[in-house]
Amino acid sequence: MEKTEQEVYIPKPRIVAPRENLNISLGSINMEKERERHRQHPNEPNVVLLKVYTMMPKGELNLQPDRYKEIEDNIAEKVLDRKIKPLLGLGFLIISDGIVNNCIWGGEFPFLLNQNVYSFSPKAKTGNLNLEKLSLAKSGTFCCWEGEIVGFESNAWRQYLNSPQKYSDMDKYLGTKFEGIIN
Repeated sequence: MEKTEQEVYIPKPRIVAPRENLNISLGSINMEKERERHRQHPNEPNVVLLKVYTMMPKGELNLQPDRYKEIEDNIAEKVLDRKIKPLLGLGFLIISDGIVNNCIWGGEFPFLLNQNVYSFSPKAKTGNLNLEKLSLAKSGTFCCWEGEIVGFESNAWRQYLNSPQKYSDMDKYLGTKFEGIIN
């Protein structure tokens, strides 16, 4: 029996581009509803602010803008339904080809990164988005390209934690974004 050569996977560099931050208001204009929300979740923030990144293989088509909006709206809905815990209310979202990686800082300790990973079909028609939650034990947490973004975000978060943590420091964290090509 002859040995055949195995195909070697040669990855394409990934292009990372930041989008506008996703602002998810947890509060309600109705004061009675707001008091009830605060009673049920006394330590959570009034708003969740997520940096949003897109990451696509170089030379491949990006998702349509309405698909990004649909993904962002779906993540916002999961936060509002508490399927994603708001924790400290700051974090980031990485949207790549078929995967959404949602990361929010906080929990028992402010330096912990809490993650939810979802898969979706990039070819599904707009309006038919189905984000399916993946088990981190089975899917893993970050791919090798996402690791670059996570490293960048970890450094930016440490700078925030070492600051007086005023609104201006939070704005600086939210304005510090990774952009470039990851080989």
